[in-house]
Amino acid sequence: MELIKADDIKNIEAVIKDVGEKTGKGAVICYPTDTVYGLGADAFNKDAVERIYKIKRREKNHPFSVIIGNIIELKSLIAGMQEYVPALIEKFWPGALTLIFKSSERIKASIPGKRDTIGIRLPDNKICSKLNQYSGCPLISTSANLAGAPAPHSIEQIPEEVLKWCDYVLDFGEIRSSGSSTVINVSTEIPVLVRKGAVPVEEVEAAVPSFLRSIK
Repeated sequence: MELIKADDIKNIEAVIKDVGEKTGKGAVICYPTDTVYGLGADAFNKDAVERIYKIKRREKNHPFSVIIGNIIELKSLIAGMQEYVPALIEKFWPGALTLIFKSSERIKASIPGKRDTIGIRLPDNKICSKLNQYSGCPLISTSANLAGAPAPHSIEQIPEEVLKWCDYVLDFGEIRSSGSSTVINVSTEIPVLVRKGAVPVEEVEAAVPSFLRSIK
């Protein structure tokens, strides 16, 4: 594990470029998002994805979410899009809204589990954007914790047994956010709330009147 403290690096852009390129070649990283610290890897690299499952001690029937760097990357990840989805994308991306789509056959082949859906987000975060750009692929995005434990907002909150199995750890200090992302299932004709989070439910409802609050 190589720990990289942003405060100690003069040319952090070059470091992010190097880490991004190595992520695209199979490295597993710990990195800051706009909500929490996450574990990441090339979402299409089955071996790297398997490593993250082992690091988190997570059951494989719980698939990971993915972050993208631009809307174009959606094409390789999803199997169709409901007609109301562009309104959500336009209003809340980039941002703390995860949308659950029907999975493409390509992403099903690399992320284990028997579910036919995949959670996807376009974060409002320059580091994530650069990592996506330099890796050239969508990235796994799952909190850097053991399964069931609280999501970390600093490197100090991450267990050593998680950090030691990462190839690179990017420490950008404490993440101050309003919580985890709001999650909406958009794989069906009516969008459904899966998890409350940083994006207020009322704002989602205003963007898509057919929105169904499954969680009170």
